[in-house]
Amino acid sequence: MDFGEALEKIITLVVVLNVLRGLVGRLTGHKAGEAQSPEPLARPPAMDGPEAHAGWADQARLRFADALRQAEGLAARLDDLHRSLAADDPRTADLRDIIRHPTQSTLDEALIRLQRGVALAASAEPGDLEVLVSETPLYAEAFEALGATQTRAAVIEGLVRARRAEVGFLGDADAVARALLAPLTAFAQAEGVPLPAQRPICVPADQDAEMVILGLFPDHPVIFVPRDFGDEVPRWPAVAHEVGHVFWRAVPGFADEAAFFAPGAGPAWLPRQEGRKLLFDLGAALGAWQMELVCDAFAVLLTGPAGLRGLVHAFEDAGDPQAVARAHVGFGGRTLDEHPPAELRVRVAARVLDRMGFDREAKALLGQWVQLHGEQPHLVIPTLFGSALGWPIEAVEDAAWKMIRQMLDHRFASLGGRGLESVPGLAVGPGLWGRALARVPHLLEGVAFNDDARVVLMAAVEAAAEHPN
Repeated sequence: MDFGEALEKIITLVVVLNVLRGLVGRLTGHKAGEAQSPEPLARPPAMDGPEAHAGWADQARLRFADALRQAEGLAARLDDLHRSLAADDPRTADLRDIIRHPTQSTLDEALIRLQRGVALAASAEPGDLEVLVSETPLYAEAFEALGATQTRAAVIEGLVRARRAEVGFLGDADAVARALLAPLTAFAQAEGVPLPAQRPICVPADQDAEMVILGLFPDHPVIFVPRDFGDEVPRWPAVAHEVGHVFWRAVPGFADEAAFFAPGAGPAWLPRQEGRKLLFDLGAALGAWQMELVCDAFAVLLTGPAGLRGLVHAFEDAGDPQAVARAHVGFGGRTLDEHPPAELRVRVAARVLDRMGFDREAKALLGQWVQLHGEQPHLVIPTLFGSALGWPIEAVEDAAWKMIRQMLDHRFASLGGRGLESVPGLAVGPGLWGRALARVPHLLEGVAFNDDARVVLMAAVEAAAEHPN
């Protein structure tokens, strides 16, 4: 890795840090930007004269020393944080895990390199120091590692605060996420599919900020769950949707295979005028929406009718019924957002549920949706010139369902030649759903029982539907 690549990675880390701190800060009362990422060493500029070389060398020595101070302070913070978590509390075991690795282990390597850099910088001649910075990747990587550790530390501190404030429902969210991932992990281990073992860690998110972040901590996806997760049981299937994102991104080759079924590729441009023609590529729009529609399908496969009920609950907008049919504009204002209109998501998810054999449940939940919002004959697509285009909803639904149906029919090489519905334990069948329905009276009457976490989730969603209060 050359120095330019290192700088680019550092800049990326700073951006990620700011985004994550903003999210975690809104949840915990911490302000974004309270800690500063290390300022990277720049490649020495073209310089004339010994004074210019000496001045640059002095700045480089200060940067090394400042980065080392930050690293030592961060190491102390992480030690304090680790000690603050009770060693015998299973609810914080994963947090202790991710503090030690990769957070502290990465920082330890950076500390060794920075200490060596400070020592060499103190004794090196300006010319030798310029060579050290320009041609030795170890020091660029040390700055990169320090930035990565600051990112992880900021997220961990937010997770710890959130758990201390709302430990009850976050423990539930972790348990739900693990239960939903369990059949996928078991299948991967049995069939040799390279899906890493995943132990999710959940944190509450602001409205519309639900997401999953992979790669920050090995084997620990960070799932941002709805902030009202603990109060609104129908939101629980949202975790199943995020599990779909984990699967999509963690199984090597799956996303590439899935892209084959998208009817279009490239940017999903908003409708635009060219001469007398209005141009809009529905295939590209469906390609942009594919991942979200697939993850909705995962939610329904994993939680059955409770998954569709969760979508209906999450997207309902009786105060503005037409809003559910509006497409969203993406970042930059020229393309469609990756999240499809709610109307399309509910309709396609209902088709998945119908395919699973729950036709009566799908029809009943669609009926509730229509009762809330009326019949929506068109999707409303914003245009580049400020107006909107009405596109027949049935045509979009049929095209979207064709894409999802073909994926459900396909045998994926990345899954060892299996289809999604044939992954053992992934799709809810009549037996598991029957067990969930049998538990509904127990929940309503306060009768204690022990059952599969997925059964409890589905039963809780149905119980909440019967008695919302």
